[in-house]
Amino acid sequence: PLPSTGFFVIISALISSNAIMKKAFGKMGQYVSEKTGGDKTEMDEQFKFMEGQTDAIKDAVDGLIKKTEEYLQPNPNIRTKMSFQDKLNRGKGGGKKYPQPEGELGDVMMKGGQLLCEDSVFGSALLHVGDVERQIAEARHQLDAEVQTNFIKPLQDFEKTEVKTVQSHRKKLNSRRLDYDAKRKNYTKHGDDPKVQEEFRVAEGKFEESKESALNGMMDLQENEAEQVRQLMALVDAQLTFHQTAMQLLEQSREELAAKVGEAQARPRAERAAYTPRDRAQSDLSGYSGSGGGGAEDYSGGGGGGGDGDGYGDAPYGVALYDFDAENDEELNFRADDHIILTERIDENWLRGEVHGQQGIFPSNYVQVYGNI
Repeated sequence: PLPSTGFFVIISALISSNAIMKKAFGKMGQYVSEKTGGDKTEMDEQFKFMEGQTDAIKDAVDGLIKKTEEYLQPNPNIRTKMSFQDKLNRGKGGGKKYPQPEGELGDVMMKGGQLLCEDSVFGSALLHVGDVERQIAEARHQLDAEVQTNFIKPLQDFEKTEVKTVQSHRKKLNSRRLDYDAKRKNYTKHGDDPKVQEEFRVAEGKFEESKESALNGMMDLQENEAEQVRQLMALVDAQLTFHQTAMQLLEQSREELAAKVGEAQARPRAERAAYTPRDRAQSDLSGYSGSGGGGAEDYSGGGGGGGDGDGYGDAPYGVALYDFDAENDEELNFRADDHIILTERIDENWLRGEVHGQQGIFPSNYVQVYGNI
């Protein structure tokens, strides 16, 4: 009986597999030969130049995509986290926006302004500038979206289509060149064999075909640069729009702040009650108590004599406005409302005095001074 159709299919597959293996071993042998100094077919200067330009285009596009993403979202940790979340949320809508620095600054300003009282000029200024910073953050989000859509995405598509196609042609060309050189070497040894002649002719044709495809693809990348220039212009347009928006907002904000400075300076100071020294019986100047008794005599410096009515004789004194904690042995500790006998003015910023039996220096703006010192 005649063999079945399946038998012929198996035989055909075995023959084809054998041919493929033979071709692969031939290319591998040629590759090893080239690495050890053997001959190979060299491309002409025009082809080499176009290869260099193609590699430069690919490197430029890779770098642009990477650095533009870093420009839009500088923090690598947040960028990685958001990328992971985008993959998880694919098909479920957009994720969180990148936290822009202007937005975070604006949030701090708004919080500070809300804590201050309603009639605080500084508080209203914080609320105003905080709102401006938030608007700038929104403008930066818009910049991010426009650059992603009109610059990064087109570049990625260009890289995945045109550049990838040319790279595929070049890879195929190199494979066929190896096969062509292997067949050429075999042809120089067994050129009289019709089978060897046919193999060489086929390999040469495929090599020339791939060379032409690769060259045409590389030339297309060079000649179709207008689209990449338009994409670059889209980046610049988006940046220009953002900076114009930010500049307009900041100029308006500055005018508003200038008006608030004038408002704050023109605001009358609140009335403050004048200080009335306590009499001797009410004062707390424990460091100057006499040894003989209490009352008025305790602050007169003696055991029983009277004073002149101010509680300190002719000596100047100060009433502490705030607590002061000494930072070294020369400085004087006291608490707010302490009465301090003033003994010397060191300079316009420092005084020397005594309270609670201790002497030392302290800042003059911490006390309300009574008398001449």
